[in-house]
Amino acid sequence: MLIDPKLRGKVPVVDGTVAVKQPTPQPTEEATQAATEAAAACPVTTGIVTGSNVALKEKPDTTSKDAGATVRQTEQVTVLSWNASGTWFKIRNKDGVEGWVGSAYVAVPQPKWASIPHDYSFVEVTVTPVGK
Repeated sequence: MLIDPKLRGKVPVVDGTVAVKQPTPQPTEEATQAATEAAAACPVTTGIVTGSNVALKEKPDTTSKDAGATVRQTEQVTVLSWNASGTWFKIRNKDGVEGWVGSAYVAVPQPKWASIPHDYSFVEVTVTPVGK
């Protein structure tokens, strides 16, 4: 932009940094209320036990130790995660005990499966014999 030479002397020129004072935020009742309210709960996926009396396991493996609790048919459980192959669910029963059960023993609606996180902390190995 060109400035008329006659006006050039009247245009203030600032050389260097200009400090701009920002307003100090003041607490408001509305902000304080919002900050102290409990956060909304994360979405929870539940399932219904289909087996008659299923032992919770410490690991997603039939030879794993029992976790110290069982779940019964028609009991509602919280599904926390599933293993990489989808053959085991990590669940929490109504007493808060967590453990693994075969996914065949818990009915979870198929559309909800996508919202269940995977647990990759256990490795599964499948041995495939080579032809004779």
